[in-house]
Amino acid sequence: MTPEERPRTYVDSDFLVAPANLAAAQGVLEDLGFRPWLASGDKRANRATSMHWLRAADQANVDLHVQLTGIAVDPEAAWPALRSQTVGHRVAGEAVRVLAAPARALHVALHASQHAGFIDAPQRDLRCALQTVDRATWEAARELARELDAEPAMAAGLRLDPAGAILARELALSEDVPPDVALRLRAETPLTLGIDTLLRERGLLAKLLLLLRELFPSPNFMRLWSPLARRGRSGLLLAYAYRPLWLLARLPAGLRARRSALRGD
Repeated sequence: MTPEERPRTYVDSDFLVAPANLAAAQGVLEDLGFRPWLASGDKRANRATSMHWLRAADQANVDLHVQLTGIAVDPEAAWPALRSQTVGHRVAGEAVRVLAAPARALHVALHASQHAGFIDAPQRDLRCALQTVDRATWEAARELARELDAEPAMAAGLRLDPAGAILARELALSEDVPPDVALRLRAETPLTLGIDTLLRERGLLAKLLLLLRELFPSPNFMRLWSPLARRGRSGLLLAYAYRPLWLLARLPAGLRARRSALRGD
């Protein structure tokens, strides 16, 4: 079986929308029965380049993006370049726009660098892309990365694989690793990124509010985070009781990973 023929499972459906159309897209999701997994007042929702939406009836999961992680230019500036790199496709019989081959290749590398420490699927996608994508497409992906100020994250993602490291050298990609990229590469769990957000938050009150939201997030978040929370009210309460213990157990490793990333170890 070739890499293209191997089945690929997924958890959520990802949609990239223009920042100006975000509110309209959220309204469509609400009409379809979806609710955001973060509370509206959660600062993580305000800073995020994407937000998960859940539908309780069937546990459908949508990730609504206004940006791709690893792109340094503002979402408003990135959108025209990404929109121009799309082609027509049919999904479940419906006509949609999807990223064209160079933008998909770039996204694969960015996704690998985003989840390097704690999710395996992006690494498998990267290996598949390295086996199937031709050199001209990778060169076009490099030019798009430079336009979007995403070259460091693209290079870091490619270098996670031996064949990708060779390709990164042949494409003369940047060897600089910005702190935010290094942090994602070394993050053993999403908790590492949460610790960094907390420590960078200004003001004691802001830190306390963020910590409380991390300890006791919205019910939608909890149902996505823990299967136990999906077992009715009692399961949700037990999951809330367990979450502080779960966070505390992973705190030392998260702090070590953050310190290592920022030092460039």
